[in-house]
Amino acid sequence: RMLTGGHCHRGVDFVDVDVAEAVRRIDERFAFAGITERFAASVMDFRALVGARGAAPPAAFARSNPQRGGARGERLERTVMRILDRLGLEDEVDEAVYAAALRKNEETRRRPLARPPS
Repeated sequence: RMLTGGHCHRGVDFVDVDVAEAVRRIDERFAFAGITERFAASVMDFRALVGARGAAPPAAFARSNPQRGGARGERLERTVMRILDRLGLEDEVDEAVYAAALRKNEETRRRPLARPPS
């Protein structure tokens, strides 16, 4: 919802045009998309993209939300995936948006500027 200009808390049903618009905005308007599964690399890529010098401070890699990540987050993610698989459910909106974010992340990583400084 927020990618298409809406608010995350509004109960609006998505239609294909909304998904296409979200994907288009990622493709055309985002300079960078960090990926949680590639968190450390995403931090370094973003720092390189904006021209940050030197080593990233430890705080850049800290988890600010204790409900996410770590062993607890991984267990929760595995549980959710098992339930979705068992029920044969797919989140088509999430899949499309995530695929666009992955493409943007790979595009950024291919740029010479997006390499961590040595």
